[in-house]
Amino acid sequence: MNNKHKIIISLILIGVIVFSAVQLIVVPRLEREREEYAKNQLSPALHSLESILNYQNKYMGNASNLSNLFNTLPLSNIDMSFQLYPDTFKADVYYKEATGAIDSDLLKGSLIYNATAAFALIDNLQTIDFIFTGNNYSIDRKVVEEWYKSAASLSDLLTEEEWTSTVQKNLNDNEYLNKLFADFIGD
Repeated sequence: MNNKHKIIISLILIGVIVFSAVQLIVVPRLEREREEYAKNQLSPALHSLESILNYQNKYMGNASNLSNLFNTLPLSNIDMSFQLYPDTFKADVYYKEATGAIDSDLLKGSLIYNATAAFALIDNLQTIDFIFTGNNYSIDRKVVEEWYKSAASLSDLLTEEEWTSTVQKNLNDNEYLNKLFADFIGD
């Protein structure tokens, strides 16, 4: 066997080893990271601000923008539909599930998070009604602005550091969630 054949065989072996390493190590790791990211997007405390920033808009009347935003936020794993009321700057989000089928803390955290995200990203949106089978929750922009009165405007929260420290930090605190729900949403 001459050197030319040895080099070709060596290159083939190296190719097989690299291909195997990619298929057995790199691809499964990337798949696990993708699954972890998708799971985190359903948690208000872990959701990525970066994933929703492109939905920032001055006007709530853009139905596809609003629906795409909510389909990226926590609770997006539940079938939903939307009704927009541009004259009153109100949006109804209809979830096709009963609240009893959703973990209570996840529901509270998601509603708070989703309302905050929607009001911070959509400038003229004033009211959101979250409508589930058997339960409705209405949240007004003014209430959310009160929650985060440390920010001059809700859009000031839209930096990774500010979002994490102001919006997401307390979403694992049951006392915080219960107080907000009792004070502003009612339950």
